[in-house]
Amino acid sequence: GRTNLLSFVICLVCIILTNSRMGIVAAMIVLLLSGSYAVKKMEGKQKQRTIIGLLFLGLLFVAALVFTGIGERAIASLTSIYGNRSGFSDEYGRGSIWREAISIWVNRGFFFGIGTAQMQFATSTGRACHNTWLEWICSCGVIVGSSVVVYFFGLLISGFRRRTQISDEDRVLYQALLMGLFGMIWCLLTVDNITNSYLWFFALTLIKGMSIINEKGTFDSKVYDNSLF
Repeated sequence: GRTNLLSFVICLVCIILTNSRMGIVAAMIVLLLSGSYAVKKMEGKQKQRTIIGLLFLGLLFVAALVFTGIGERAIASLTSIYGNRSGFSDEYGRGSIWREAISIWVNRGFFFGIGTAQMQFATSTGRACHNTWLEWICSCGVIVGSSVVVYFFGLLISGFRRRTQISDEDRVLYQALLMGLFGMIWCLLTVDNITNSYLWFFALTLIKGMSIINEKGTFDSKVYDNSLF
């Protein structure tokens, strides 16, 4: 338990240090969903005590932010980090980049795409799509690109549907893999082709673990290790 908690804290600190807004948002959503799942699995008085304890900690946290000035300092710190970044609709903002990328894709390569890694040379800002799923469609066209997008989102949806079919012994592990995949897919909404290779690797690794659990009903570490190499 302590090792798992330490690993989680280290991962969370690493995400925060990346200064990625989407990464932090994804981490918070995954934390909320995972916590909700853990509370849902509890029974009776344990569940009641946990909910009361979380509410109490939440109130203490809010009180600390309001009465100690930590909240103001945190807001000022976040403003200094993110205040100089482009807004969603600015020239270099995600919204503007996505709109121009979609326009280029529709006009120059709707069915077969404009070619992989070519979007940065076609846009007026010299930027890639900054959205891996959109880049798949723009680069490879509506047929191939959409197939990739549907495949990964379909895996995520089917994973949520199958989680109740997993044995009790491995359901927590499966839930962790599923939440990891959700976080990766979410983060790929706003990253470019410089960083997405790392996320692809982790996403495929998580998918492999989920598929082994789906096939066997339980997790076999030997099968998982052998399947990766």
